[in-house]
Amino acid sequence: MLFMTTIKVKPYLPRSESKKLLDLFGKVGAAPGTIAQYLAADNSVGWAITDQEDAASGYAATLQYSEYIEFETKPILTIEDALPHLLEAYK
Repeated sequence: MLFMTTIKVKPYLPRSESKKLLDLFGKVGAAPGTIAQYLAADNSVGWAITDQEDAASGYAATLQYSEYIEFETKPILTIEDALPHLLEAYK
């Protein structure tokens, strides 16, 4: 199952806490099943695309970063997977 997680560093995170976050990411790394990670060029938000059996492993990964980051995760479909359902719904 594909998931897209929107990642926002908590507002007003002190520089010292940002350093701790980067150190933690260097130690723990990305969530299992991560396909890609992106950051907005203005550093306002990021996104991660993961392929996981269920939400539990992603949840476990995000808990490690929850002191520093706010997450919003949604299950997603590829266009190829969604299109047959869309065509059926709009007959």
